[in-house]
Amino acid sequence: GIARLGIHAGRNLTPLRDALDAVGIWDMLWLPVSVLLVLAVHEAGHLFGGYLRGMRFLLYIVGPFQLTRTTSGIRFSWVFNLGTFGGLAAAAPDPDRPIRPQLLSLIAGGPLASLALALFGISLLFMADGRVAAHGLFIGFVSALIFLATVVPSRAGGFMSDGMQFIDVLRGGDAVLERQQIMTVMAQSMAGIRPRDWDADWLEQAAHSDSADPLRRVAVRQLAMMAAEDRGDTGSADTHAEWLAEHTDDYPMRFRQSLTLELCLHGLVRGKQN
Repeated sequence: GIARLGIHAGRNLTPLRDALDAVGIWDMLWLPVSVLLVLAVHEAGHLFGGYLRGMRFLLYIVGPFQLTRTTSGIRFSWVFNLGTFGGLAAAAPDPDRPIRPQLLSLIAGGPLASLALALFGISLLFMADGRVAAHGLFIGFVSALIFLATVVPSRAGGFMSDGMQFIDVLRGGDAVLERQQIMTVMAQSMAGIRPRDWDADWLEQAAHSDSADPLRRVAVRQLAMMAAEDRGDTGSADTHAEWLAEHTDDYPMRFRQSLTLELCLHGLVRGKQN
């Protein structure tokens, strides 16, 4: 019985052995491209989930590739920021629809897309031969890891996983309103609206509120500082800059460089004015 079980197991592993035997040195060079494909599908899933609920595309970054909605249409550009190299997607909510279903669909779209790609890639091991099966297996395995890493509720480096964000939005309350307003300001910024014309009342109110999420607290303060500077409100800008300097560690490590640069520019401008 043990011998028959071993033979049966060996037959089941035949597609895997055949796929691995077909892999050569040149195939290894395609692995980074496969990883980018996995990330691209995950971020596209977020955007598609938002689109199904009426959200408007704002930003799509995968590796060094970036698509941004501007006042003159969608534009492609290169980006070499390690903070966004793993991928980033953003969409603006439809103000005429309930915000919570839009955000839930946007958040869930990424993990669901990764799960679908994982199942498809692994299925190629049994539907195809040789290199196609091998690459499909690799893509499916990496996509499965991305699905697990994003769907499990967790916090790391100032970021919440997709699963944690989903729970956060489900709970409702201030978290939903904060996300809606931040995304609205982002949409105004990418549409070419100057910071001084953003919703100053909300920014000031949100900046001094006690948000439960450190990342949102820092993001709102940074937006408020930019708006105050553009309005010529040096007092408010200084207040926000001082707060940000004291709470830099609350910001994710990958984005602290941009925040530090913003604070340095503020200091230079204030130095010239004085």
